[in-house]
Amino acid sequence: MASQRFKSFVKQNWQIVSVLVIASVAALWFAISIVMDVVYFNDPRHQDEPIRGWMTPRYVSMSFDLPREVVVDLFDLPKDGPKGRRMHEIADDLGMTLPELTDLVRDAAHAHREGNQ
Repeated sequence: MASQRFKSFVKQNWQIVSVLVIASVAALWFAISIVMDVVYFNDPRHQDEPIRGWMTPRYVSMSFDLPREVVVDLFDLPKDGPKGRRMHEIADDLGMTLPELTDLVRDAAHAHREGNQ
């Protein structure tokens, strides 16, 4: 009986139910993404990693625990510019190698951490 009432309710309110299901899936997706980022970047193996060409500024920011503004200024990126640029492109634009870029980021992270203590 309850099964019939539920089916009838879904049939009559299919638009609302669809929106609710889509919103629930989206919320679950974002929650899982946040949890995965927290777990991944709290692992010491993923902190202060040497910069690789496939990394993005966001990845570097999270790995070195730097605010977005510091990374944007460090790489001379536009504040609202294209997202998802790879570090090999940024290194080419700055005329640096990836190891030199890693040293630059490590120095900035050290200065940022010293300034926050």
